[in-house]
Amino acid sequence: ALAACLVGCKPGGTEAAAGPEATAPQKREIPRVRVQPVEQREMRDVLSTTCAIESARQVEVAPKVGGLVTEVLVEEGMVVEAGAVLVRLDAREANAAVEEATVALREAEEALPGLGLTVQEREEAVQRAVLGQEQAEREVARHESAGLISQNELEKLRLARDQALRDLESARLAVQSAEQARAAGDTAIEKARLVLERRQLELSYTEVVAPFRGVVAARAVRVGQNATAGAGLVTLTDPEDLRAVIYRPQRELGLFQGRAAELAIEAVPDAFPGTSFPGSLQIVSPTIDAASGSVRLTIGLEQPAGDAGAPRLLPGMLVRLNMVVDRHPEALVVRKRALQREGDRRFVFVIEEERARRVQVREGFADDKSVEVFPEEGALAPGDLVVTVGNRDLEDGTEVRSELEGNREG
Repeated sequence: ALAACLVGCKPGGTEAAAGPEATAPQKREIPRVRVQPVEQREMRDVLSTTCAIESARQVEVAPKVGGLVTEVLVEEGMVVEAGAVLVRLDAREANAAVEEATVALREAEEALPGLGLTVQEREEAVQRAVLGQEQAEREVARHESAGLISQNELEKLRLARDQALRDLESARLAVQSAEQARAAGDTAIEKARLVLERRQLELSYTEVVAPFRGVVAARAVRVGQNATAGAGLVTLTDPEDLRAVIYRPQRELGLFQGRAAELAIEAVPDAFPGTSFPGSLQIVSPTIDAASGSVRLTIGLEQPAGDAGAPRLLPGMLVRLNMVVDRHPEALVVRKRALQREGDRRFVFVIEEERARRVQVREGFADDKSVEVFPEEGALAPGDLVVTVGNRDLEDGTEVRSELEGNREG
């Protein structure tokens, strides 16, 4: 027993007992990777920005004259037609002014026939004066040729003739004066009519009306309040004519000028995730803002057609605008996870017969999950399997065990 113990305690006895397997080199484990096929599909260059929607027609409706508010006929959310009365002001003073102007017009109109009669009377007086002057001329001529009366009597006839001529001139002047008076009467009527129209216009100002069909967005007035001329009482908006105004760097100007029909635009509101609304480029500002170096774009937005219960855009909503400015219809596309970066170089690993092949590429358009790649000619094709998980430590030619992403093969 003692001899056996001594033999077991010899140096190196344990290693000898372990056998040759303990000193053999360990076999390297083949890395496992996940792959996905290269797709060929359309990729788009999309510019995205966030902004608030506004109505192209939104105004604060204000009275043109001040006064006491006697009626408020609308509430927030009401749909009103163009010309509908929104607020009424105290109209008693304006009504009195209209009545006064009406009376003045009636007086002017009633005076006109009398002026016309005066003209007629003056014209008849002229006719009588003409007859009298002609008779006096004949008397003088007859007695001058006959010579049967004295010179003194003849002078009297001549004086009567001259007086008749002066009477004729006076009658003609009286006609002119009467005609001027009648013309002044016509002018007085026109003036009175204009005054009446002005008073009626001032009366209409006591009713604050909607300038267009829209929805009452806000009401800032109450009955009994003293309204001030020019101060907004009701905010009216048109929810059917919506737009988004955005600013983009001037280096992007070429993407928009003359391309309104080509651009595909959609608005995705925060209030309705997953719902998009079509838009169109309406205006590209002809100037660049010198302070910011930006160009102003106006995007028109469309509401859903009909009353199918679909969500609708509202002024003030926050939306994300996605503008497609370019398309590549047959792009080679891989997952972003497949793309590796090494300085300025980009590459992916393609699996062929369970070995990794490194392919250098250039990046193209990208979306949330995928990226377009441009490989060397013939280096990559649709359907090739590229590594999406486990590609960090791979090298060209590395043997791997691959599984299609989404499938958990043993």
